[in-house]
Amino acid sequence: MFCEKCGKEIADGAKFCMFCGNQIASAEEEMSEEKVQEFEGNADNHGTDQGAYSSQNYNNASAGYGNAQAQPEHGKAVAALVLGIVSLVIPYLNLATSIVGICLAASAKKAGNTEGIRKAGMILSIIGLCWAAGIIIFGIAAAGTMTCLSLSYYF
Repeated sequence: MFCEKCGKEIADGAKFCMFCGNQIASAEEEMSEEKVQEFEGNADNHGTDQGAYSSQNYNNASAGYGNAQAQPEHGKAVAALVLGIVSLVIPYLNLATSIVGICLAASAKKAGNTEGIRKAGMILSIIGLCWAAGIIIFGIAAAGTMTCLSLSYYF
C-alpha cells in the first residue's frame, strides 16, 4: 500500500502515512447505512429519545447556578440582604432598616424563597436589630448615669 500524497510505501491498514502524516483514504470512516437510519429516526422523534443532547437535559442544566430569578420574591431577598448590611454599617438607621429587612426576609420565606441571600439578609437584620437595641440600652444607661452624677453634684 502506498501513500497518495508522498507516494511512499506504508503498512497495510494504516490510518495515516508515517512519513507525511496524510490521512489514508481507505481508513477514512464513513457513516454506515445503519448509522444514517438511526440518526434520521432520532431526528423524527423530537425529544422521545432522552439522550445526552435532549432538550430536557439542557432545560435541567439551567436549574443550578446563575438562575437566581427562578426563586419567588428574589427582589425582596436581595433587599433584605442590603438592609441587613446597612443596619450594621450606618448606626443611625439600624433600627428602621433592620426591622424592614426582617419583614422583607420573612415575606420572601413565606412566598417559598429558599435562597441563601434571604437567610443572610434575615441574619444580618436580626444582628442589626440587636445592635440597635444595645445602642438604645447603652444610651439610656449613659443618660441615667449622667443625670445621677449631675444631681449628686448639687445635693
